[in-house]
Amino acid sequence: MNYDKLFDHYPRIESEDILLKQIEKSDLEDYIEINMDEQLYRYSPGEPRKTVSALENIIGHHERDFHKKKIIILGIYYKQDNNKMVGIAEIFDFDKKLVALR
Repeated sequence: MNYDKLFDHYPRIESEDILLKQIEKSDLEDYIEINMDEQLYRYSPGEPRKTVSALENIIGHHERDFHKKKIIILGIYYKQDNNKMVGIAEIFDFDKKLVALR
């Protein structure tokens, strides 16, 4: 697999119960709820964003960084609850040599 192919389009990964996909502006309310959970930052750097506009900007940064081929950030949605976003998955630090071998 070519490294660039990872970034052809946002991944959409789906099981019977869970959907992982691009976070969109329509997910803002769920994103705010997730972001305000202090446990999210317990083991990772950063701190909760303080304003709605800051979180809106972050959604745009996710897309920008995807197109720069730096990181893939996906929302985790629980399908049984009307596709409510319940978490965030970050895929980063790709080993280009390993990706090229596949």
